[in-house]
Amino acid sequence: MAKPVVVGARGVSGMREIVVPSGPNQCGFHINPYDPGDIAKFVTALLEDEDLRKRCGENARRRVSESFTWKIVAENTLRVYNEVVQ
Repeated sequence: MAKPVVVGARGVSGMREIVVPSGPNQCGFHINPYDPGDIAKFVTALLEDEDLRKRCGENARRRVSESFTWKIVAENTLRVYNEVVQ
């Protein structure tokens, strides 16, 4: 849907590996889900900055299309199964 993503990624939990939080491919932010201030900080940043919101959304859409379609997920799952079986 080409929207930026804010995910709870405290420690090693959450969707840390899915959301790119900085750099040219940034698609959102990692936040501490137990810290209301952290949540507010990054949601507010997106709400106040239309260019950031648009750029993150476009990057998120591209990331999903390139890495997380059902076809790609199925191919990766089969690859892992085949590696384990061998």
